[in-house]
Amino acid sequence: MNEKLKDLRKIMISTELRDVKFGNKNKEYVFKSINSTKKKHRRVNDWIPRSLSIVMISGFIFASLVFAKEYILKPDSSQNSHYSQSETNERNMSSDSTDNTEEEIKNEDSEVLTKEETQLLMLNTLHHFKTAKGSFINESENYKETVEYQVSLIKDEIGSYIKTNVNMKNQDLNEETKKEETDRTEVFDGEKILQLFNESKKYQVAAAEVPSTRENKITLEEVYNQTEDGSPVYRAHPFAGSAASSLYPYEMATNFLKDHDKWEIEKQSSTLLDKNVIIIKGSLNDDDSDKYNASSFRFWVERQTGILLKMELYKDDQVVESLVTNELELNKTIDKNKFSIAIPEGYTLDK
Repeated sequence: MNEKLKDLRKIMISTELRDVKFGNKNKEYVFKSINSTKKKHRRVNDWIPRSLSIVMISGFIFASLVFAKEYILKPDSSQNSHYSQSETNERNMSSDSTDNTEEEIKNEDSEVLTKEETQLLMLNTLHHFKTAKGSFINESENYKETVEYQVSLIKDEIGSYIKTNVNMKNQDLNEETKKEETDRTEVFDGEKILQLFNESKKYQVAAAEVPSTRENKITLEEVYNQTEDGSPVYRAHPFAGSAASSLYPYEMATNFLKDHDKWEIEKQSSTLLDKNVIIIKGSLNDDDSDKYNASSFRFWVERQTGILLKMELYKDDQVVESLVTNELELNKTIDKNKFSIAIPEGYTLDK
């Protein structure tokens, strides 16, 4: 460095700068300028790798965010498909349970039914459902009847399967108590009826006497005004065996509810077996009182179909006869194989 300064001095002497003084202060100033230039070069050289590091880190962070958005935060397509299918199934099930009836009662949860509407609902149950599957117990002091059934009213698929077990009770308390069980199965294929007596292994086959097609809804005028003595007109319905007392409560509706002054709607809306029911109660006329050995009654009627879910007959405030449904599924798929009238092996004709 000193040699360079000497050369610089010689150059200055040989030029117009020979008269300029170049002392220690001037040397110090030159040294500072040189050092300052070196520092600037050093800062520039340091900035380049730092900048590259910042760019690389920023790029990595950006790529990570894109990955998170595309693969982590985005729901899995198969999961979406599963949820979509589940929602579709739920909508279909809801549609099956509500849209499969020919005519539904509008706003059934809030609509106030009159006595006439309630009676007509029970008289025309076969117009308010397409399939029914369930069980109930019908019991009095003389018997206990357990009924399981599957019934279809769908066109070209009409049929029924009814399994009934009747436990007869001995009425003579002075003799040794006996119980006589009757176990039978009834099958209707739309044209013929097969009866199987399971204890004796006997069977019978007969043509169905009632039409399997559904007629128009019946009116109260048609029920009571077409006979000379004023007795109710019988309404034919597809065969349902023992299950008819619940699915087609025609007799109860025509006899017990004929005189609207003898009964009342106790509750417009209640719940039984997760179904909306209307509760009615009343008193029996003299003929029905003698026939059923009861004085009053109470019905729990399913509001959408008119099916009798529960019934109680009373005498002296005691239940003397009852029908209690254990389960009921409406408008669900029915196993049509149940409607086969093929004779089971081991059964012989009951002559």
